[in-house]
Amino acid sequence: DFQRIDQLKQQVDEIMLRLHQLAVELLPPSLDKIGFADSLRQLIAQFSQRTSLPVELNIFGDVVTDMTPKMALALYRIVQEALNNVLRHASATSAEVLLNRHVNTITLSIEDNGCGFDPARIDSRRLGVLGMRTRIEELGGTFQLASEIGHGTTITIACPLANNQDASEK
Repeated sequence: DFQRIDQLKQQVDEIMLRLHQLAVELLPPSLDKIGFADSLRQLIAQFSQRTSLPVELNIFGDVVTDMTPKMALALYRIVQEALNNVLRHASATSAEVLLNRHVNTITLSIEDNGCGFDPARIDSRRLGVLGMRTRIEELGGTFQLASEIGHGTTITIACPLANNQDASEK
């Protein structure tokens, strides 16, 4: 019985640690403190260190100018969810996050070299995919998921900056 109690204590400790990690992930303090681009770099570095999955980040252009806090949080959360999906489902050996500033649009691409899947067979109500799609569509953006069995998966997001210039959000 003492052995079972010790096991339960260990499980509770592990659950508490995970809850703490989730709380930190839910409200990333670094977005306000160090900004979007550096927060993204930090997220990816920590993810790669924790999981041993190499993730390359490429940022082109001034992605932070004209980006509202709501848009920054949405893009941050999408990268976070996409990388967690890569880890859980893709059996990938690497991933890449590409962020690009166009004149009035930010594009975000998350690509892995994993096992891929048939997108027609995915349940679009799955919380991860639904959450990513909802976050970006609320900002007037588009969400695309492309995958092929044996050839990895790519999520591509485009979000207009012009629709995000609500002064109350800045």
